[in-house]
Amino acid sequence: MNTSGKILLYLKENRGKETFSKDIERFLDFQRSWVSTLIKQLEGADLISRCGTKNGKVISITDLGLETILSSSLSEVEVNIIKAVKHVTVSGD
Repeated sequence: MNTSGKILLYLKENRGKETFSKDIERFLDFQRSWVSTLIKQLEGADLISRCGTKNGKVISITDLGLETILSSSLSEVEVNIIKAVKHVTVSGD
């Protein structure tokens, strides 16, 4: 999974919690400038949103971001099922 996908997955798993860029920096162990660039790209694609609070800008996954990460996860499951079916077919011969 690429870095953007990891951010979306992190935000999905932490829904309902206040998540800030510093949390993502810690999670990825990346520098602030790199995370800031990724966040801007994801926000520009409407996959995440930022909302100002008294503690800073809270980052949240959008519905489109959820759909994207869920469809990505589904694709991975489908690939694993196909691999498993091929393995059973080959092994069963």
